[in-house]
Amino acid sequence: MSGKTPREPVKPLRLRPGDRVCICAPAGPPDPDKLNRGIRTLRDAGFTVEVGTHCLDRQGYLAGPDDMRADDFNRAVRNPDIRAIFCARGGYGSARIVDAIDYDALRRDPKIIAGFSDITSILMAIWRRCRLISFHGPNAGGFRPDDWSTRRLFEQIMTPRSGFDWPLPPGHPRPTVIRSGMGSGRIIGGCLSILSTIAGTPDQLDLSEHILFVEEVGEAPYRIDRHLIHLQNAGWFDGLHGLLFGQFTRCLQRPEDPEPTIGVDDILARQFGNAPHPVVTGLPVGHGDHNFTIPIGCTVSVDGDTIRQEEPGVD
Repeated sequence: MSGKTPREPVKPLRLRPGDRVCICAPAGPPDPDKLNRGIRTLRDAGFTVEVGTHCLDRQGYLAGPDDMRADDFNRAVRNPDIRAIFCARGGYGSARIVDAIDYDALRRDPKIIAGFSDITSILMAIWRRCRLISFHGPNAGGFRPDDWSTRRLFEQIMTPRSGFDWPLPPGHPRPTVIRSGMGSGRIIGGCLSILSTIAGTPDQLDLSEHILFVEEVGEAPYRIDRHLIHLQNAGWFDGLHGLLFGQFTRCLQRPEDPEPTIGVDDILARQFGNAPHPVVTGLPVGHGDHNFTIPIGCTVSVDGDTIRQEEPGVD
């Protein structure tokens, strides 16, 4: 398989208690206390945990120099005893090392890769270059015992299941249907601002017949509008079979913004109210109180406000 990207999606083997896993920091430096909580959560779940040598290094807003962050990630990729790699946090820095990742080794030995936020860059590169299903879900620094989001991640990577509706956390409102309809396809996506930076690069994807999902944190509404228009102009919405929106946390008017704004919900309704495919918003995905794990590359179907996962993300 070395050097060739498989045509069909590749599923990593499911994780089992006793398996060895690794936490790496390919982007920003994690908070030590949150990292230790994540380690304890993984150990309590029965895993043997390794931590990247440079995981707690710091170089400004990065978890150490690019070569050291890439080396930690590649050591885990190349180690046949490591069955899953959990990214410690997002922040910034993933795009700086995507070209340094050993994709040949990952093709030879597919394993679980999980994270979100800035890690979107790595998940998209892995999908395009390996067709390996990865997992957009909580970073290891966010793992907590008995946490809804952590449990959903463990279910996706430990318990192969198909034909189930995505659950909602207790008290979470039903998603809002912006454009009704039905559609199905392989699901791709992540943090909106990161997807916007991928447009025009070699890792840009042809999303025809796919389901796209996006979420965001801390961007003013006009910036959300800008990113969406950029993706539209880059052709990302052409031929979609569905568009899903997660949480837009703290995406509000800011005191320094020069003009009054409309809300994100209004932006989405105006831009996608007449889309030729179903559009749903308000899913518990991304930066927020809850973060449901999405297996990148799996087939899902959309019917009204119900999202159904048609296949497991692991074998």
